[in-house]
Amino acid sequence: MTLPEHSKKTRTMRALIHTCALALVLFAFALPRPALANASIFINSSVCPSSYCKAASIFGVLAGPSDALKFSNSDNIFNDVGLSAGATLTTAGTVNIGDATHADVVDFSSSLTNGNSSVPCQGPSNTGTGCHVSTFTGNTKVWGGTQSNPTLVNDAYTQFTNIATYWQNQSGNATDLTTNNPSGNWNIQSTLHSNNTYIFNAKFGFTPGSLVIGCGAQGNATDVTGACKDDLIVIIVPTGQTASILNSITFAPNSGLSDDQLLFLIESNSGTALSLNGSGSGNRIDIHGDFFVAGGGGYTVGNGKTTTIDGRVFAGGDTTQDTLTWNAGVTLDDEGEVPEPETWALMAGGLLGIVWIHRRYHKTRA
Repeated sequence: MTLPEHSKKTRTMRALIHTCALALVLFAFALPRPALANASIFINSSVCPSSYCKAASIFGVLAGPSDALKFSNSDNIFNDVGLSAGATLTTAGTVNIGDATHADVVDFSSSLTNGNSSVPCQGPSNTGTGCHVSTFTGNTKVWGGTQSNPTLVNDAYTQFTNIATYWQNQSGNATDLTTNNPSGNWNIQSTLHSNNTYIFNAKFGFTPGSLVIGCGAQGNATDVTGACKDDLIVIIVPTGQTASILNSITFAPNSGLSDDQLLFLIESNSGTALSLNGSGSGNRIDIHGDFFVAGGGGYTVGNGKTTTIDGRVFAGGDTTQDTLTWNAGVTLDDEGEVPEPETWALMAGGLLGIVWIHRRYHKTRA
């Protein structure tokens, strides 16, 4: 039995709409878990082309010029690592940069003697198939390989320093923290803000207790039951002060916050400018946020206990050698590259296109 012509057209149009919808859904799931497009340190700093610092957002760990970066036994780094000019990376024991489903890369600003490595590569660099870095142990595996990529690394480092400078220049709009060790629930919306941007000055340093950040009713400092939406939080630890975080920093369940919406900007040039569970007996600590050690200081992450950093750790600010130490048992698991605002526009445009096609078809039939 032959179907009526309009029935065939109906099925064809429905199939087209369903195909387009499925393609958009698959495209959305293929993207890395993002920060909101208009609430990210890589977008709100206004220092990059199209207000999007793409190069910097690619990395989870970035070392400044001449810095000495070290990963240790049982460290797992789930994002790309960038080494600026003259920076070095050494490993001790079993270290994984990426895994079988997450092929992360070590990018060097300088050239490598033997060119880019195989994928994945395993140190030390004593064969043509290993990582081309002689300071890696044999138990170090880089799932995306090691490579020379000076343009990407230099662009990322420039963007990092520009972002840091931008927020340093906004410090005049900051709200002074009255204590260096806040703990418990923290409703950031209980304080004054500008355009959903909350800037705090940790003038006494920053050594918080266990902290849950969220949003709620104004005037209620501990109400974190609401959604933060597109809020951006910047905590500036000024020159002469340091940050030592020995407890978890997490987001309230309904906040909607992502790691790239929380920036810790540490301006100290001390060798101990930042410590993320670097001392004490803390175990199974989960710390969210992006940490910019931008004053030329060093840092320590982990103390042999289980420590998870949900975010990024960047360092730099000068050309002297600073020690960047990741002790055993650390996992860095950030959100990956932040999608451009244009990506969100494309997805929204595609969905609107489906609606338009659907309405136009039914209007034609009417």
